Amino acid sequence: MARYDTGSKLFVPYLHGIPARWISTSRDGQWVAYIAATGRQLILWRSRLDGSQRLQLTSPPLDAFYPRWSPDGRRIAFVGTQPGKQHRIYLISADGGSPEPLNALTDQQDEDQLSWAPDGNSMMIQGEPRGGGEQAVYWVDLKASRTVMLSGSKGLFLPEWSPDGRYVVAVTKDGRILMLCDLSSHEWSELARGTAIGRSVWSSDSQYIYSQDVLEGGGQRIFRVRIGDRKLESIADSEQIPRADISEYHLIGLTPDGSPLVTLIHGGSDIYALDVDFP
Repeated sequence: MARYDTGSKLFVPYLHGIPARWISTSRDGQWVAYIAATGRQLILWRSRLDGSQRLQLTSPPLDAFYPRWSPDGRRIAFVGTQPGKQHRIYLISADGGSPEPLNALTDQQDEDQLSWAPDGNSMMIQGEPRGGGEQAVYWVDLKASRTVMLSGSKGLFLPEWSPDGRYVVAVTKDGRILMLCDLSSHEWSELARGTAIGRSVWSSDSQYIYSQDVLEGGGQRIFRVRIGDRKLESIADSEQIPRADISEYHLIGLTPDGSPLVTLIHGGSDIYALDVDFP
């Protein structure tokens, strides 16, 4: 893991460079939840920001993806899958216990990608029919145990709910357009275009949305869009990673101070120097 340092304009190790695939920071900035690989299993862990009080939260055969802290810091939601079963959203106490499936959609739909409402009473999730079909964004009322498709969201994925509760962003199925939904009117409008737009992340003040074009020119640039006037600003690209063994990188969040946070994917080769004593 690495964060973008605005002073040096380089990506530098974060949390001692732990080998995490996805991460979520609690609202108070004191805790992190992340996914780390153990063999071929993807395990959910929780720890303090300094790495202390580390606790394993999931175990095989459940693979975990995309953790998200609840706004009150008491629970962690994540996408989980087991062999031969559909993807489901799970909830687990931050102090450990048994993961509980959300079961918001039918058995013929995968639940994927989630974003909490600011009050913690609802979620936006991505639903996709098993065996193919168009995905959509669903509004899940956790208190009422009610799920409805967000109007106009058919064919959209990767939903992200703004911290102020006013907006949801999502990406078109071809990955080329970042869309914004005003929840007061349920109207969608275009925010930005790209080649293959990945996951988006809101700034804490809901004024900016950060995202990444994971194919653009090989640089895989990270950019942000100001919601007020739709101004787009490039933030960083792969040229600012001071390592030669990285094949790709992905935006996965923001640090508590608002710096882009990424996971670095190593290439399949390394160079070694060997001293050999021949007979």
